[in-house]
Amino acid sequence: MDFPSKEFFDRLRTELVGAADEFAHLGVFDASFAIRVQASPGFAEERNYLFRFELDSCTELTETETDGLEDRVDFVLEAPHAIWCEMLASRQPNGEIDAAHTINTLCHFDDPIRVRYRDPLGHDKLFRFQQSVQTVFNVAATVAAEGARAST
Repeated sequence: MDFPSKEFFDRLRTELVGAADEFAHLGVFDASFAIRVQASPGFAEERNYLFRFELDSCTELTETETDGLEDRVDFVLEAPHAIWCEMLASRQPNGEIDAAHTINTLCHFDDPIRVRYRDPLGHDKLFRFQQSVQTVFNVAATVAAEGARAST
């Protein structure tokens, strides 16, 4: 299961819905955000994925268009394909992404992941819900690891 692919994100949505208890433990998570997977060597086409959470549930996870994306979400996390793959591959045995590859670390100084937003309150949501956002990527790293094992 390649990242990014329809199969990857379908599986991720299923896993995020199944992780509702983990999100509930972290508190209310009302945010919408997107990831922009930019072209990089071996990945020619930019892709965007919208995530919407209400209370403690993933209510939407869809591929979306670039046009007006920043106006439709609280924030966009933008990085080349290679950076996303490196982050997902850094999953530790406990299921969490290692400290050098967390969203907080990779967004520091907008390098190598840039944070895009129109409204400062949207940017604030990234930090207010940081642990929930990180949980999304921890689950994504697990999906990526399971996909890699299934393809070998």
